Amino acid sequence: MIFAETGMRNRTSELGPVFGDWQDAADAYAVQLDALMRREPGAAEALARLSRRLAQCASEFRETGGELND
Repeated sequence: MIFAETGMRNRTSELGPVFGDWQDAADAYAVQLDALMRREPGAAEALARLSRRLAQCASEFRETGGELND
């Protein structure tokens, strides 16, 4: 969310759609982490799904020639 507010979203889109998907999932993960801390129902399951999506995005990003610092 911070990226969208500062205009960084436009710059990161130059990295391609896979990175954009990863950024969206990372933003959603931050929201759900906050929800988990507030003990909202379903937050843990949402975090698990988003974690899998982040891993999938990382794999796709590598396959398209992107580099990640693990």
